[in-house]
Amino acid sequence: MLSKRNKKLTSPNKVDARRIIVMTVLLCLVAATILAWGWFAEPGGSPGIPAIALLLLLIGGFFLWNAWRDVRRGLPIEDERSVLAKTRAGYYAFLVSIYFWLALGWFEEELPMTVGQAGGAAIAFGALVFFAAWVYFSRFADPAIRVRQ
Repeated sequence: MLSKRNKKLTSPNKVDARRIIVMTVLLCLVAATILAWGWFAEPGGSPGIPAIALLLLLIGGFFLWNAWRDVRRGLPIEDERSVLAKTRAGYYAFLVSIYFWLALGWFEEELPMTVGQAGGAAIAFGALVFFAAWVYFSRFADPAIRVRQ
């Protein structure tokens, strides 16, 4: 919450503000590490590595900017609904990822990629499923509704 007199963060949001600052520093360090790895892994660098680092900075920056805006308004970073949405999204991402790994193992001879590339594809696919499920549960659906079993 902002005090009207000096526009500084009051104590309940100081912890959230520090978390956002730490996450911003970590995001920049990860992007710098990716760039350094891309630069030193191949002579002259790889053109795809800066694109990955930029994409990471853009997506992470978007989420950190929204979290910072909420903290400046006096809202918490996470509430019960957002925690529940992340939990449900993680559940579905885990289930879909397990079946994707099973399919990769089943069709391993037919795949035109190495084992390392297939593992990276499976991890990226799980991250995309988590992101899609998180957007769905946090924006469009009520995450507290139980699915019939």
